[in-house]
Amino acid sequence: DTSQFRKFVIDFTPVPAATYSLIFDSLAISSVYHTYNDSAGFIFKAQKEDFYGAIKATVSNVNGNTILQVLDDKETEIKSYYLKEDKLVTIDYLAPGKYILKTISDSNNNRQWDPGNFIQRLQPEKVEYYKDIIDVRSNWDVEIQWKVGESSGETVENPADKPVTQEPVKK
Repeated sequence: DTSQFRKFVIDFTPVPAATYSLIFDSLAISSVYHTYNDSAGFIFKAQKEDFYGAIKATVSNVNGNTILQVLDDKETEIKSYYLKEDKLVTIDYLAPGKYILKTISDSNNNRQWDPGNFIQRLQPEKVEYYKDIIDVRSNWDVEIQWKVGESSGETVENPADKPVTQEPVKK
């Protein structure tokens, strides 16, 4: 990803319950200062498919370019989707835990939130959170209906202090 120089993605389909080794040879990665890494290795194991849960979100009332973000309970972005119309979004392979959904009305179509500009009299792009924290469990799908613009009223609220109220649907 050219917008994030310290991040790389290895795109592969893991075999459930398999163990993997990722080894970086010395001189494989260089910094902007032309220094190189020592060799490094990581061992990790893929979880079985039934370990993960999913959120099936029917997002409606989408007005144009909208970013849907899936955040963990510390508001770290897990996944992101770009919507132009009402859509059923399936967010799968989520580790069990609590998640927050957030939309950003991307008025300038640059696929990121813009804070506005006081001098140019530009308002920040509108941000809205889903009304509840979503509790994802292993081997369960959580189905939600979200009508954007009506779930949090006029204010932008983070639902982190509200209790979880929806019931998961068994796969």
